[in-house]
Amino acid sequence: TMVVVGVLLILQSFVGVFGASSKDKPILLCFYLVSFLLVLLQLFYTGVIFEAFRPAELTLTYLPTFKEQWIKLATQSQGNVDSEDTQVALSFLNYTQSRGNCCGFDDATTQEQNPAGLACTSTDPCQNTFITEFRATVEKQTIFIFVFASIEAVFILLMCGLTVKRKQAPA
Repeated sequence: TMVVVGVLLILQSFVGVFGASSKDKPILLCFYLVSFLLVLLQLFYTGVIFEAFRPAELTLTYLPTFKEQWIKLATQSQGNVDSEDTQVALSFLNYTQSRGNCCGFDDATTQEQNPAGLACTSTDPCQNTFITEFRATVEKQTIFIFVFASIEAVFILLMCGLTVKRKQAPA
């Protein structure tokens, strides 16, 4: 959704360029209005993302998917050592397990989640570490989007104000 909004903002900028080059105020005002609405959509969407990835929501909604993907990565990590997919799986699992001093997703003892090839010896599962890392990543991205969307909104309002600025009547 954010990519679509970004593409729409880029396409909308062509309307702004046309309006500015032709000095057509109605086109510019249309540009400002649509751009501002798209920025408001960005701000709204960051709030939705932030709310959807709360720790409780992550646990209830996304945990089964995360576990399924963890098992896929664990299986993939046992493949051909020269394969890029195997290297990516190994890197991710090793990073998460070393970061949290943990093994497996929710069961450190099963071969399915903690293959012998990973040489992980901790008895703590990585579920909490994974959710904490995931949440931190989402928070950084939503804060980044929110800050830049806020800056965009301020500049759009400023440009709109400068465009519709009334000329002073001669004395």
